[in-house]
Amino acid sequence: MHVLWIGKTFPFCGNVTYTKEISKYLTQNNNQFSLVHFSYKNNCFFNKKYSHISLIAIYQSQLYTVPSFISTSYIFCIIKALAPDIIHISLSLSPIDLILPRIAKILNIPIIGTFHPAFKFNIRLINNYKTILKTQNNNTYNQFNVTRIPIQGIFHRQLLVYKFYIPFLYKYSSIIVFSRLQFRLMQKIGLKHSVLCRIPNGVNYKRYEYVKVSLKEYLKCKCTFLYQGRISPEKNLEKILKAWVNQKMGINCKLLIIGNGPLVYKLMHKYKPEQGFIWMGCINNELRKINLIKSSNVFLLSSLIEGLSISLLESMSSQLACISTNSGSSQTVLRPDNGVVISYKKIISQLEILLPLLRDNNEIRRLLSKKSRKKLIAHYSLYNNIKKLTDLYNQN
Repeated sequence: MHVLWIGKTFPFCGNVTYTKEISKYLTQNNNQFSLVHFSYKNNCFFNKKYSHISLIAIYQSQLYTVPSFISTSYIFCIIKALAPDIIHISLSLSPIDLILPRIAKILNIPIIGTFHPAFKFNIRLINNYKTILKTQNNNTYNQFNVTRIPIQGIFHRQLLVYKFYIPFLYKYSSIIVFSRLQFRLMQKIGLKHSVLCRIPNGVNYKRYEYVKVSLKEYLKCKCTFLYQGRISPEKNLEKILKAWVNQKMGINCKLLIIGNGPLVYKLMHKYKPEQGFIWMGCINNELRKINLIKSSNVFLLSSLIEGLSISLLESMSSQLACISTNSGSSQTVLRPDNGVVISYKKIISQLEILLPLLRDNNEIRRLLSKKSRKKLIAHYSLYNNIKKLTDLYNQN
């Protein structure tokens, strides 16, 4: 079987990690595999089993992609020349997402999409999306001011992204979602059950077993906390930083912050290394990133909206005690007792209790971390993900 995968390889985000992990496995398999991705430079590589082709992008960010004007005709020619048995696109909020089903229909090729934008399952918002449209029209200024988007505005906009995509997702052969909550959300806003397929995101847990850890000795602290992800309004990182400062955690603990985003310089200026913050930036070296995760004791996630966080799964695989807000699929992953789920409405007050508790109680950290790894191996293994994905390919 010849699989054509279309996705992102830059900049670093969950979408990119998803594409890289699945591509890595499919290229090692006996199937013929072609990867088409967005890039600022035009390049390509071909051999009998593997093809690698880039589409020129005008702009790429962690949230969306703007392709060049000739990309539509170019991708049509690519698909026609490669003649794959199936097309799989990791939807990256791009105009290409909307036209691909039509191209696939013309060429008579089945097309599968993975739809994984962040979300917050809120029945009241879902039932009142028409009111949300009116609210958004009255607040258009906020879309240009990334650092001052109100919480409700973040919820509204993400729901509108889902609602906008629904008519186009109907044209795909199958749409993959990562969790039951996302499955329910898609059904509530109008996508038929028959189109949807739930295949959770996964990590290669074996990769996190035999890594030499040396950072703990270097830091010389009682407990190491970790945040990994975008540093943007929807990730709500500043709430963690405020709770940390309020409890004076920096005296004998460190918080490693891995990632980049529009708020990074503002927060770095306000929250200093002497308060216990270590700003690591974006880390592309896989071994170094795993080493940093395994050097930590507790993982923190404060998102207002979330998909199925690959950072959360990586932390569970590395046997970290995990704390997350009840946004997106995180609550499904951590409940009933594989971590601590907190409300996004009271993050600071809850963290002010939990941070010192986890710092001072090694036994609580150990119990949470053991259970989290067991659940990950059972339900969120990359091997299970690939098996279900291969079965879906064969069905189409």
